Amino acid sequence: MNARIPILLLLLATGLSPGLPGQQHENNPFSKTADLPGWHIKLWEDVIHYDHPYFAQWSAPLGDTNGDGYDDFAIATGLDTTFIFLGGDPFDHEPAYFVYGGSAGINSGDFNGDGRMDLVTARRCQHPADPCPENRGQIRIYYQRTGEPAFGPEPDLLIEGGPEEYIGAWMDATRPTVQVLDFNGDGYDDIVTPAIDKADSIDFKAVLYFGGAEMDAVADLEFTAEPPTTRMSDHYVSDILVGDLNGDGCDDLLINGSRVDHIRGNEYWRLYLGNRDPRPAEPDRVLREIEGWVPAFIFSAVMDVDSDGYADIVNSGNESLHRPRGDVLVFRSGPELPVTILPNDSIPNYNPDPLGYQWPQRASPVGDMNGDGTPDLMMPWQTYFYPGSSAYFFHPGGPDFRRPSGFGGTVPEQDFVKSGMYDVGDVNGDGYDDVVALGKSTGERVRNNCFQLRLGSGNLLTSTARVPPVPDARLMLSPNPLPVGVTHFTVRATGLAPGYAELSVRDLLGRELGTARVATGGNELTHRFDAGALGTGAYLVTIRQGRTLLNARIIVE
Repeated sequence: MNARIPILLLLLATGLSPGLPGQQHENNPFSKTADLPGWHIKLWEDVIHYDHPYFAQWSAPLGDTNGDGYDDFAIATGLDTTFIFLGGDPFDHEPAYFVYGGSAGINSGDFNGDGRMDLVTARRCQHPADPCPENRGQIRIYYQRTGEPAFGPEPDLLIEGGPEEYIGAWMDATRPTVQVLDFNGDGYDDIVTPAIDKADSIDFKAVLYFGGAEMDAVADLEFTAEPPTTRMSDHYVSDILVGDLNGDGCDDLLINGSRVDHIRGNEYWRLYLGNRDPRPAEPDRVLREIEGWVPAFIFSAVMDVDSDGYADIVNSGNESLHRPRGDVLVFRSGPELPVTILPNDSIPNYNPDPLGYQWPQRASPVGDMNGDGTPDLMMPWQTYFYPGSSAYFFHPGGPDFRRPSGFGGTVPEQDFVKSGMYDVGDVNGDGYDDVVALGKSTGERVRNNCFQLRLGSGNLLTSTARVPPVPDARLMLSPNPLPVGVTHFTVRATGLAPGYAELSVRDLLGRELGTARVATGGNELTHRFDAGALGTGAYLVTIRQGRTLLNARIIVE
């Protein structure tokens, strides 16, 4: 089969029709044939390491550890090794050095309060290629220090459970086992992680370690299920979410559980509100579907999506109660939490037609990719014809979070990465945070052992900041539709200024398939584009000249 076919199926899945210009979908602010958001998120570097089994399982931002003006980040493998990559432009594909740990996840935070980002790694233990002695589990904390290297080689603090306790127990391949929060609001980051105590009976729990100048290896709080989990078919701490929902300066903790293997209706979240004098207590809220709503575990996130000072719950699972087709349900929080937490807002599906985007895959909070001072959200969507794809839309933090201002995407079978984007800071030093997509992390010498870096940009600002079209400018493509086998089509644009314009052709995941710098010859442009490499599907043709931006779609059929 032609390697292009999966992409082309994805393009067809948008539901675009050449005969329906401007037709609106009822009760939805986005048109079936509306332009995609104004900026595609560019792939910058594709880093492959066949020599490291289970490479690129996890990532964590570290800030500028060596003072060169570029942010650095950590990439962990599934075999208890975490590599440190130094930012720069050009970017060095080889890691600078490594530390131990990371098979169950890594994370970063300021645990000792010195203003520098520290690194925490967790060892999975259950991995057959990397078992732990006595199944204790291991969490290593590396404080960032001045000089190079910034971390290691020995951890500054080693946390181990008792025999058969599995500290740092495996949760899922999409969320690191170690989560970072400030539960007691003292200014030091804390660590919360799951544990499975099998010494006497099966006991699933979460344990929390307070950060501070005297941080130690003794758990300060335990969070257990009620009633206690006593069967392997029951799950507790299947997922952990953290964030300050009520804006009191103490991060809150959401712990997911289920009775009997995640059977629908049996899942729940126990919400523990952070406080200045924390002590073991009953949860402050329990979210259950029988009571109205339970966000999907693994696929949801907690972040301040509207930048109002209160963390919100963003639910991207596809089985939530009363969901319209594909909409992302959001609980926008505030100083007073309701007794029953229900969604009170949503992010609309860009194309909710039966052959369009079906549902969001995973909420991905990222850094400040557009430079407006707020964290942002990237949301990948499944499509009808090719459900394994990840068609990403970029949602800026702030009041305009519902409307995307950028787009991109991956096709896992061709890019060899999992769904989800993760913050790595400003790796190329341009003032905008960047993101990484992580590989599928197999132990074989295959393409899956990779990660992809994608760049933030000032062009990802809200729709009001986009380049406006010139009213009398037009872009025409012919023939359109383009029959399969016809190797060229003509691009004609009017209303331009004398000089040159930039032409690009992209698929609907933002992949550039061709570019050209074309002379206008007055106020119009004519260019014959080689379409021999385009297969069946829909493509976006863009003409950009100064503040003039023209978009049109061409259908190959």
